[in-house]
Amino acid sequence: SFFRHFIFIVPSLSLLLLLLFALFGRFLLREKLFVAAGNSFFLFIRRVPPTSSRMNTLRRVLRQPGCVRWATTSARLSPGAIQLFQIAGCCASGNLSKLAEVWGQLPQELHAAGMEVVLQNTLYNGFARTLMALTTITEVGVKDRIVTEKPYPTTPAAWAEFSVAGEEVAKAMYGHKYRRFLAHVRLLHPAFGHWVQNFLLGRVRARPGVDQKTRQMCELIALCGQCVFPQFRTAIANCLTVGATVGEIRAVVSMTGEFWNPERQTMVDAMWRDLNFKRLGDGW
Repeated sequence: SFFRHFIFIVPSLSLLLLLLFALFGRFLLREKLFVAAGNSFFLFIRRVPPTSSRMNTLRRVLRQPGCVRWATTSARLSPGAIQLFQIAGCCASGNLSKLAEVWGQLPQELHAAGMEVVLQNTLYNGFARTLMALTTITEVGVKDRIVTEKPYPTTPAAWAEFSVAGEEVAKAMYGHKYRRFLAHVRLLHPAFGHWVQNFLLGRVRARPGVDQKTRQMCELIALCGQCVFPQFRTAIANCLTVGATVGEIRAVVSMTGEFWNPERQTMVDAMWRDLNFKRLGDGW
């Protein structure tokens, strides 16, 4: 009789515990009641050797020092990088008074890089805000800029240069899945795919003066204010692909309230908590 009761009770209790965890596990994890167990699991995953067949973003991220699923600590950013990120945030939010203040404190050797950050703002926030930002920094004073524009391309060979440059930038941003990204934007509309590869990536993001990691982090702070989760998630995946650490990304995300408002920072923090690094590793 005892044996029969034991056989019945144990599976029933196990099933009940599984159901409770399925219902409340996400809440418990967010409240960090199981942080110790979760950290142990991710530390185990970090020791698993990466596969040689494809880039595994998840394992690469987890190998970063101190990185766990619930990482909230920010890395220390260099003063120059912070100023460039501030310029990107001011351009995106339209905070011209703050932009003038930051630009006035920017060292002259970073003026060319700062100008590139402002020009790049066209891709994410449009012509109007970029025009106002360029007007503002010009009034404050621009000591250096990069001029690499060639005559308007009139031959297929000239256009091919931008296409190749755009493909290289896409490869840096999306890793081994860059072809999927380019094919996807072409499917949305052939003209749109052409603009993305040849102009957005090939003529703007491929310009010299700022490395792709810094450009991507500037894009991230610009997108944080828009609070569009799919683009936010993709921007973070791109940051990881170009070599940024989770701590650096978190530090940039934490700057959102400086350019918009505390409510927007709260929304971005909520999106950060909803990130699933496993899905980031699997792709977009």
